[in-house]
Amino acid sequence: MAKVIRATIEIEVPYSNEFMNYGDKFDKELRRVIDATPYLNCKVEAGELEPSRNATIRLDEDKFSDRARPDGFIFNERKEEMKGMYIPEYKDET
Repeated sequence: MAKVIRATIEIEVPYSNEFMNYGDKFDKELRRVIDATPYLNCKVEAGELEPSRNATIRLDEDKFSDRARPDGFIFNERKEEMKGMYIPEYKDET
C-alpha cells in the first residue's frame, strides 16, 4: 500500500431537480462553488490509508486523464504547467 494524502471536501448547493437529473449541470455547479472560494477547506488524512468507500478522484491512476472535460480542460496538455492543486477557472457558457 502506497502512502497518499487524502483530502475530503464537502460541498452543499441548494436542491434542484435539474442537478439530480443531469450530471453535467451538477458538475458545473460544483465547479462554480469550488472556483468561487478563495481557500479549499477540507479534512486531510495522510499515510498508508485503506481504500476509500467514497468516490475518489485521482490524477495519476485515472485511465481517462487525457480526455477532455465538459469545460474543455485537457489534463495531459497542461500537466507540465501545473504545480500543487489546480482548480480550473469556471466559465459559464449557458
